Amino acid sequence: MSVAGAIGFEAGARQLDAELRLTPFDAQFLAAEAGTMYSHYCGMTVFGPRADGCSLTRDDVEALVASRLDRIPPLRWRLRSVPLGLDHPRFVDGPVDLGEHIVGHHLAPPGDLQQLARLGARIMSRRLDRSRPLWAFHVVEGLADGRTAVGLTFHHAAADALGAAAIASLLLDPTDDPDARELPGPVPVRRAPGTGRTLARSLTRAVTHPVGALRSAAQALPHLDQVPMMRTLPGAAPASRLARATLRTVGRDQSPAPELPAAPRLRFNGPLSPSRSVAFATVEKALVLDVKRRHGVSYNDVVMAAIAGGLRRHLGATGELPDRPLLAFVPANVRAEGQRLQGNAISSFVVPIPTDRPDAVDRLQEASLAMRRAKARHQLTPPTLMDDANNLIPPMAFGVLAGGMLRLLGSGWIAPPLNLLISNVPGPPRRVHLAGAPMEAFYPMSLVFGGAALNVTVMTYADRVDLGLVGDAVLVPDAAEILAAIEDEFRALASR
Repeated sequence: MSVAGAIGFEAGARQLDAELRLTPFDAQFLAAEAGTMYSHYCGMTVFGPRADGCSLTRDDVEALVASRLDRIPPLRWRLRSVPLGLDHPRFVDGPVDLGEHIVGHHLAPPGDLQQLARLGARIMSRRLDRSRPLWAFHVVEGLADGRTAVGLTFHHAAADALGAAAIASLLLDPTDDPDARELPGPVPVRRAPGTGRTLARSLTRAVTHPVGALRSAAQALPHLDQVPMMRTLPGAAPASRLARATLRTVGRDQSPAPELPAAPRLRFNGPLSPSRSVAFATVEKALVLDVKRRHGVSYNDVVMAAIAGGLRRHLGATGELPDRPLLAFVPANVRAEGQRLQGNAISSFVVPIPTDRPDAVDRLQEASLAMRRAKARHQLTPPTLMDDANNLIPPMAFGVLAGGMLRLLGSGWIAPPLNLLISNVPGPPRRVHLAGAPMEAFYPMSLVFGGAALNVTVMTYADRVDLGLVGDAVLVPDAAEILAAIEDEFRALASR
């Protein structure tokens, strides 16, 4: 089954309202962009020449998107604010000028991966235009051997990684013949409701928000230490401990997980500059699966151990290695089967990664143990945690307070909530094509936060594991060296 089918894209698309309200968690990604944080992410896909020897071009990509735009409503959504800021913004359906969204680039020789990563850094350093639908496709010609890259860029307020994968699945075909693809039927543009109707709905929500906030507080308070952007804010930890103690008193808290350790302070944990650094690498999927099989751990355990080992190598070489494990934010999908595509359906683990263990096999076993503990705790965490936590803030004050909290985390005035973000995203299990061109690689780039200016994302595609590292250009100027150390650690694990 395709990703789109797995999350009910076709059914969901036909049930979409003409106006889609952003959840509090979705709105957080908009509030964060008041400063030097950008809330978009990008999959830098690389395509070889088509069977006729011709390279993929920008015009080819635009023609394909134009032919399928009526089947992919999220590419037509644009933001609409609510009068007086009474509620979170909405997405409304409407026409799209593809010339504004499909951007052409051309690399000078030699057209290598390092040049592509530098272009990726520029893409990650530019905010998406909120007056348009929140996506862009960057078509990069001039790569070596007639290859072309397409940077599939989406705003996190509009879709999480699984939602973006569903959108991409309607553009990427299983064969090199786009016309042989059976596609869902078109979804006509829906007219958005008038301002008066939106205002009436928003007034109702504003009046009832305190009741919803109380319900959200009851759900969220025992688990605030699992909310990366809140866990070290003044008062958050005591409130969480008190709530958990109360639940234990009445016999409702059965969490087996110990309290999380504090994150050591590193140079990654400062305020963001306007620019990003990016690096790409690849390891063989068979290598990762072999380590998994021989050591009796999960695929994700191998990824976590390799990242921990690579960071230990690099930070040790630069004299920055702390004696405590680093803390990572690891997103987790909580989207139910058949749930509609819009917005975010993710929760998170906060996981100590064993950068303090000198032996590679010991790191692998410790990473496996840490992930098991995190998953056990996560099973007791409500799937609505991220929305519940953000729903504590009234919509009229959301932009100021949520944006202010995120900037506070990067200010250095409070302890960092974590050190880095790690994502492990499943890509297409088999080879796919875009407008007849075969996809060779899928390098992911994701967002960083003030106070956590390093993100390592791992994407599986066919027989490859593609890695993308995004950092702040000032705090993480050595992105390529860090990722090279992680790549070396994958190979070191394979030799043990």
